[in-house]
Amino acid sequence: MPEQSDAPPTGSPGTEGVRERHYRETHRRIHLAALALAERDGLHRMTTAQIAADAGISRRTFFRYFSCKEQAVLPGHRRYLDALAEIPLPQPGSADPADPADIVAIIDAVGDQVLSFEGDPELTVHRRVSALLHSEPELRAYGAAQDAEIAERMAERLTGVFPEVSLAELTLLTEVGITAWRHGWIRWSAQAEAPGAETPTESHRATRAALRRAFCGGTA
Repeated sequence: MPEQSDAPPTGSPGTEGVRERHYRETHRRIHLAALALAERDGLHRMTTAQIAADAGISRRTFFRYFSCKEQAVLPGHRRYLDALAEIPLPQPGSADPADPADIVAIIDAVGDQVLSFEGDPELTVHRRVSALLHSEPELRAYGAAQDAEIAERMAERLTGVFPEVSLAELTLLTEVGITAWRHGWIRWSAQAEAPGAETPTESHRATRAALRRAFCGGTA
């Protein structure tokens, strides 16, 4: 059984120590090596050993950062899950469990905090990943499974805030939230090079506002 990926080291807000920088740089090097191999050879043919060799690390070190080759190509989901585990949620009773808008607002706030942790991605790399998702059915299946895991984990955390709401209802709302998250990235990528382009945060907020207007008649 491969060694599971370590959580990234964290420092004080606005600072980055030597250990954090080393982790980030190695993580990026592995991701780019996996991305290049998937583009050249296809996801099915590439191996974790090849990724490690191209990244200049051992296979053991690879598994300190990623649990599988799919995760190395598509690392954003794991970063979302890592951030989700750390983000503080409101106390029970601080929001109205009878109002789905209050629940959705918390889901939106989690997404905003993940974006603040992540920073703006590189457009070229983002589009390369998007192209692979389009061409590789196995990678799409992995991404869909990760979307489902994020929705389930978020719903489980929200049961502590809304104990009166069923897990099934919370999962429905978090699945909608993750769908909006995915389409926020699609919106950002489509216009990122245009004059006056939106930031990722602005694209995600605009996508969520469009979803509310479509289904709830809400406003931004």
